[in-house]
Amino acid sequence: MANKQLLDGNRHTPWDVSTATYDDKSKYVYAQDEAPYSIFFKPDGAKMYIMGRYSGFV
Repeated sequence: MANKQLLDGNRHTPWDVSTATYDDKSKYVYAQDEAPYSIFFKPDGAKMYIMGRYSGFV
């Protein structure tokens, strides 16, 4: 995450990032944690969670 932001998009098939499309939204994650390191998806693929090394929050 060198640019410190997460781009938002749609996945037409949950869990399959090859079907993802960009919807012109982004989230600046550096403000919440300077070292995001893991990404988790809700089982239905509707949400994505990012684990931060320093904040202790997801």
